[in-house]
Amino acid sequence: MNTFLLLIVLMKGICLFFCWKAISVAKKNTDNPKSNIEDIEVKELEKRMATVIEQNQRLTKELQGLKNKQSS
Repeated sequence: MNTFLLLIVLMKGICLFFCWKAISVAKKNTDNPKSNIEDIEVKELEKRMATVIEQNQRLTKELQGLKNKQSS
Protein backbone atom coordinates (compact mmCIF):
# COMPACT_ATOMS: atom_id res chain seq x y z
CA MET A 1 0.00 0.00 0.00
CA ASN A 2 2.85 2.39 0.84
CA THR A 3 4.49 1.74 -2.52
CA PHE A 4 1.21 2.54 -4.27
CA LEU A 5 0.95 5.86 -2.41
CA LEU A 6 4.57 6.61 -3.25
CA LEU A 7 3.84 5.89 -6.91
CA ILE A 8 0.89 8.29 -6.86
CA VAL A 9 3.02 11.01 -5.26
CA LEU A 10 5.74 10.49 -7.88
CA MET A 11 3.20 10.72 -10.70
CA LYS A 12 1.87 13.93 -9.19
CA GLY A 13 5.40 15.33 -9.06
CA ILE A 14 5.96 14.45 -12.71
CA CYS A 15 2.67 16.10 -13.67
CA LEU A 16 3.61 19.25 -11.78
CA PHE A 17 7.03 19.28 -13.47
CA PHE A 18 5.46 19.24 -16.92
CA CYS A 19 3.00 21.97 -15.90
CA TRP A 20 5.89 24.10 -14.69
CA LYS A 21 7.81 23.42 -17.90
CA ALA A 22 4.87 24.43 -20.10
CA ILE A 23 4.28 27.59 -18.07
CA SER A 24 7.96 28.57 -18.20
CA VAL A 25 8.02 28.07 -21.98
CA ALA A 26 4.88 30.18 -22.35
CA LYS A 27 6.31 32.89 -20.09
CA LYS A 28 9.59 32.87 -22.02
CA ASN A 29 7.63 33.33 -25.24
CA THR A 30 5.83 36.42 -23.90
CA ASP A 31 9.03 37.93 -22.45
CA ASN A 32 10.89 37.81 -25.76
CA PRO A 33 8.62 38.42 -28.77
CA LYS A 34 11.49 37.77 -31.23
CA SER A 35 11.60 34.08 -30.32
CA ASN A 36 8.08 33.11 -31.34
CA ILE A 37 6.96 29.53 -30.96
CA GLU A 38 4.73 28.39 -33.77
CA ASP A 39 1.01 28.29 -33.06
CA ILE A 40 0.99 24.51 -33.46
CA GLU A 41 3.58 24.07 -30.73
CA VAL A 42 1.68 26.41 -28.42
CA LYS A 43 -1.54 24.47 -28.98
CA GLU A 44 0.26 21.18 -28.31
CA LEU A 45 1.71 22.57 -25.09
CA GLU A 46 -1.71 23.83 -24.01
CA LYS A 47 -3.21 20.39 -24.67
CA ARG A 48 -0.41 18.69 -22.74
CA MET A 49 -0.80 21.13 -19.87
CA ALA A 50 -4.57 20.57 -19.75
CA THR A 51 -4.03 16.80 -19.77
CA VAL A 52 -1.44 17.02 -17.01
CA ILE A 53 -3.69 19.24 -14.89
CA GLU A 54 -6.56 16.75 -15.28
CA GLN A 55 -4.21 13.90 -14.35
CA ASN A 56 -3.03 15.84 -11.33
CA GLN A 57 -6.61 16.42 -10.17
CA ARG A 58 -7.51 12.74 -10.61
CA LEU A 59 -4.41 11.63 -8.72
CA THR A 60 -5.15 14.09 -5.93
CA LYS A 61 -8.69 12.76 -5.59
CA GLU A 62 -7.43 9.18 -5.66
CA LEU A 63 -4.81 9.96 -3.03
CA GLN A 64 -7.42 11.58 -0.79
CA GLY A 65 -9.65 8.52 -1.23
CA LEU A 66 -6.79 6.23 -0.27
CA LYS A 67 -5.94 8.36 2.75
CA ASN A 68 -9.58 8.30 3.87
CA LYS A 69 -9.76 4.56 3.27
CA GLN A 70 -6.54 3.97 5.18
CA SER A 71 -7.64 6.09 8.14
CA SER A 72 -10.95 4.21 8.42
